[in-house]
Amino acid sequence: MEPGRELDALVAEKVFGKTVSWGGDPGGTIIPWLGDLEGIQGECPAYSTDIASAWEVVDWVSAIEWGFALFHYPGLSSNGFGYVVAFARSLRPYSLEIVTLGDPEKVKHAHSNDLPHAICLAALKTCE
Repeated sequence: MEPGRELDALVAEKVFGKTVSWGGDPGGTIIPWLGDLEGIQGECPAYSTDIASAWEVVDWVSAIEWGFALFHYPGLSSNGFGYVVAFARSLRPYSLEIVTLGDPEKVKHAHSNDLPHAICLAALKTCE
């Protein structure tokens, strides 16, 4: 899934357990809002494109017993592997070996050239 508002809404729903409604902003663009039509809480954060919002995802997932690991490979960015993000449950220390050889039930990882995007993709896998 590509970064953008649909991925942001999915993260809000699956990772944070929020209700998301779609509606227009003052400029007429259809965007995701947190809450339902009877109780809008505000615009859905841009988790998949804004690094500050993506760190909220890391903090949330880490708070429910998932450790966080980040690997940066600038030489592999042309292949979509600029960043590899992993959430590992009950595994320490974190290393690339854990990411590549780890138990798929305990290690959830994703890659992207954009760090917020990789964080969101990996976080969604913790909800499967």
